[in-house]
Amino acid sequence: GDATGADSDGTYLININKVISGDDFSCALANSGKVYCWGSAANGRLGDNQASTDRLTPVLVQDGLATGADSDGTNLINIKNLGKGYRHACALSKSGKTYCWGTGSSGRLGNNDVADQSTPVLVLAGAATGVDSDGANLININLISGGDGHTCAVANSGKTYCWGAAANGRLGNGTSNPNQHTPVR
Repeated sequence: GDATGADSDGTYLININKVISGDDFSCALANSGKVYCWGSAANGRLGDNQASTDRLTPVLVQDGLATGADSDGTNLINIKNLGKGYRHACALSKSGKTYCWGTGSSGRLGNNDVADQSTPVLVLAGAATGVDSDGANLININLISGGDGHTCAVANSGKTYCWGAAANGRLGNGTSNPNQHTPVR
């Protein structure tokens, strides 16, 4: 695959501190802060700027909307944690930003859209305020996890945010309708 340097032994991906698996795809977070995904490319869930060629070996997740310390000019870097949903993945950067990519239906990517994204997009602030928002985007997140159609995150402030499909009360905000395309508390 794409792994080089400290992330590869010449044949295999090494120095991995987290692996996540969704619907027909997996991603790994390397100690270097890079993210690798493999498996089904459908809906952009591999983050490699395409949705038609399945990957049999790990590929680097491209940077998409990541900038500054979170991009090397081509790929997503500086990542401290990963979370997965059914057909989407999310990454938390050491700079405090929250990114998601893959299936966008029901608003599960948190970018106020329902379109699929084949590279990382920033999760918008939505209901987040104070230290959990930079005025536009959700920041300061410690943990993130997704389900079938929704995503939830826990901030370092202790607050919990969820977005995406609201059916069955899965967002925890007291309602099952409508879907939320940005984070709610």
